[in-house]
Amino acid sequence: MAELGIPEKFINWIMLGTATVTYRFNVNGDYTEILEAKRDDVLLFSRGDQSIDIMLDAFQNFSKSTGLIMNPKKCKEFFGGMDDNTKSAVLLNTGFTEGQFPIRYLGIPLASKRLNIHHYLPLIDKIVCRIRHWTAHLLSTAGRIQLVKSIVVAITQYWMHCLPLPKAVLKRVDSICRNFIWTGVTVTMDWYHVMCHNIARPRAKVILWLAFQNRLATKQRLFRLGFLQHQLCELCEKEDESLDHSLFACPQTVGIWNAILHWMGISDFNNLNFDWIKRKVRGKGARMSLLKAVIAEVIYGIWVLRN
Repeated sequence: MAELGIPEKFINWIMLGTATVTYRFNVNGDYTEILEAKRDDVLLFSRGDQSIDIMLDAFQNFSKSTGLIMNPKKCKEFFGGMDDNTKSAVLLNTGFTEGQFPIRYLGIPLASKRLNIHHYLPLIDKIVCRIRHWTAHLLSTAGRIQLVKSIVVAITQYWMHCLPLPKAVLKRVDSICRNFIWTGVTVTMDWYHVMCHNIARPRAKVILWLAFQNRLATKQRLFRLGFLQHQLCELCEKEDESLDHSLFACPQTVGIWNAILHWMGISDFNNLNFDWIKRKVRGKGARMSLLKAVIAEVIYGIWVLRN
């Protein structure tokens, strides 16, 4: 670094950060003693000239004094701005193999150019792997929150200390954590925007949330569980009372939706179902907030009427 003209003050800062790293581990709530950081992995930067020979001589002196021998098969060289002939000469002199970017060092991707979204996939995969572990399925809501705070957030913060995370990655991480806390799974909640900032009454939002989860106690569901002897719709008594039928397809509920949606000035609701709601309720503004609240209240009213 001194040869490259880096000021001594900056060199001291860099050496202070690399030579004074310590760790403490939390074991069952108690912190261990301070441990010094020790690693075998080393990153060395050099010009493509005689400085490489100086570096190799330093390796040999290190091996003679410590008895530790470098394994050339595990060493890689990365080149930048160098012609093929010089590359071949350097590789022949060192016995190393040529590496290609991007690579991962200490779990973080390193590249010669700006990182793309797909370079951050290991972060997403690591979070999902932790959440999908079988022990996570045994946790309560409070336990899932603690898992997200203690492990998932720590993994994300480690990456953020090293790299600036794109907004798309942060949104994805937030979506995974939110889904895991509320549902215990990592699938995307495509109905989240219907529930978010919904100004309907809390009781209506609870019924709407249960409907999106397909957890309402319809006759079809109770019949499958063995609690009822028949599953005919309570309102029309013509078809089985599935969730879609009771909320959208029953002649009684169709009339309710027709009146409400015509009042809202909406006419394209021939195939009214949950997918239609997810597509329709997108955007911002007072009208969209009113539509979300109306949908929640109508579903709640139909469910009360059915009971």
